[in-house]
Amino acid sequence: MNFGLQDRSIMQPDIPTHTLEHEHGSAISFERILVSDSEVHNSVHRHDYNELFVFASGTGTHMIDLRPHSISTPSVHVVRGGQVHQLVRSADMEGFVVMFAPSVLSDPMRRQDAQTVFDGMDNTNGLPLDGTKSGILNELASMLEGERGDGAATQVHVQEGYLGIMLAKCARWWRERLPDEGAREYGRGFWSQQWLGLMRLAGRA
Repeated sequence: MNFGLQDRSIMQPDIPTHTLEHEHGSAISFERILVSDSEVHNSVHRHDYNELFVFASGTGTHMIDLRPHSISTPSVHVVRGGQVHQLVRSADMEGFVVMFAPSVLSDPMRRQDAQTVFDGMDNTNGLPLDGTKSGILNELASMLEGERGDGAATQVHVQEGYLGIMLAKCARWWRERLPDEGAREYGRGFWSQQWLGLMRLAGRA
């Protein structure tokens, strides 16, 4: 799977590309979406990295590859590296965005979870959250934010761990929304087998 720049006809040279490590200095970056004085209209752009948005409150429209997504809150939206997007949000919107380079998805399980999340976004209007799910992601975000610093290897490793949990949670919640019950059961069985295999390797099963 290619989680970097996508080979899409929509990618034209006159659309600006934002670069994560050049602009933020690391493979993972975190930003809060804060209340503003007026409605915010971001310019159309793309990235060489992936983004996971959690919209906690407010309203808006998120255009991804020319497809408009109405923002209901709380909810999750994701954008793959290379996709063209634009966010128009109300002044009262709050939330956060985690930006992460393709290299962060080198772990096979994390890559599989990311693929599930990206596929979910391709086929829905986003992942709606209830209070419990929103609270889990906000807690993980606070812990990830607390690890920001000088980019030491241990800090990056911990950040990748928190992001991995976020992706795993969102992947599971998106799978639970699959319309086909058989697909849900397949997903549960697959991940149960993966977990059992890990426990056997650790000598616990």
